Amino acid sequence: MGIALNVMNCSAPYNIFTRKSLHSMSSRLQWFLKNQINHVDHIMLNQATFATSFIFLALNSWAGTLPNHALTSGVADPHVTQSNLYQTVCVRGYSSHVRPPESYTEPLKYRLIALYGDKGHRVSDYELDHLIEISTGGSPADPANLWLQPRWTHWNARKKDELEFRLHQLLCHGDISLEQAQQAQSQNWIESYRKYVHPDPTQDND
Repeated sequence: MGIALNVMNCSAPYNIFTRKSLHSMSSRLQWFLKNQINHVDHIMLNQATFATSFIFLALNSWAGTLPNHALTSGVADPHVTQSNLYQTVCVRGYSSHVRPPESYTEPLKYRLIALYGDKGHRVSDYELDHLIEISTGGSPADPANLWLQPRWTHWNARKKDELEFRLHQLLCHGDISLEQAQQAQSQNWIESYRKYVHPDPTQDND
């Protein structure tokens, strides 16, 4: 399974593998599993499956539209609960009151860009985003709730801001629960945008 080893030995992901080439490799792996499964032993099958999963993860994280959930899983603030929404996130100005200072967030941006392995863009090309927004009970300062979201893609920081605003409205109007608002962001915010803001059928997760 040379292809699995070649993928895993990559040290500079996105400047070597384009989205097109990653999709091509993923398709070839899927064809191999479908047509050659009778000739592959159990260990080789596990390798192929793992490599396909790795490419899927790469397509979501290296492109920048969705975070790598191994690095940014989304963390809720334990101080915000369903029973105290109108004393916390639904109070005007709550987010700015608990937002971490620049002395914390600025160094974190550089650590995150190194952690994600992006050598092709500047920190200013991104917005430091709370995967679960503070206004819907996301942790203000936990690094596992913070990621660098690109400004240049179709699914950019502005679109996620639209989703966050809409979810906050629905939450504070009692139309969705705190858990629903948080899962809408932590699981796949693009699909949630299509559900809660606009279907946007002309664009994939690019």
